[in-house]
Amino acid sequence: MEHHTTIGTNDILPSFSPIESRKRGDATNMTYTQIDVDFDVWKAITTRRTSPEMTENSVLRSLLGLREGRKSEVPKVMPEAPARVWETKGVQFSVASEFRATYKGVEYRATITEAGIEYDGAIYKSVSGAAHAVTGTQVNGWRFWECRRPGQTKWILIDEVFKKAHKRAS
Repeated sequence: MEHHTTIGTNDILPSFSPIESRKRGDATNMTYTQIDVDFDVWKAITTRRTSPEMTENSVLRSLLGLREGRKSEVPKVMPEAPARVWETKGVQFSVASEFRATYKGVEYRATITEAGIEYDGAIYKSVSGAAHAVTGTQVNGWRFWECRRPGQTKWILIDEVFKKAHKRAS
C-alpha cells in the first residue's frame, strides 16, 4: 500500500512517497524517493554539500541534527535544475538573456531576470516599460529591443520572437 503525505507551508509543499517498507513496516523504516522543494531550498542544500560524495540526505541529516543512518538506497541523481525564465505576453525569455537597443546613436543594454527586465538598476515588468525608461516616450518595446539568449551569438528583434511564439501557439 502506498502512502502520500504532504507537509509544508503555502510556499513549499514537500511530498513524500514511501517506496519500501522494512522489517517493522513503520515510517521510520521507509525509503522516500522525492521531496519537492522550491529552487532556493534546493540551492541551499546543494551548496552545503562539501564533496560530490555527500548526498542531499546527509546535508539534511546534519541540518536536522540527526546521526548518519545506514547508507541510503535512494539513487544519487542530481535533480535537473528548473528552467529559469521570465514570461511576458506568452513569450518566454531565459534568465540572463541580454536585451539591447540603439536610441539616438547610443546603445543601451538590459538583462532578463526572473522578475522582469533589469535596466539601469530597475526591474520592468514589460518590454515597453523598459523601452520607455530609455527613451522617455511611449514606444513599442517589441520593436525597440533585440535579444540574445544565453549560449547564442545572434541578436534577434524581440518582435520576431513574439511572432514565432504566437505562430506555434496557433
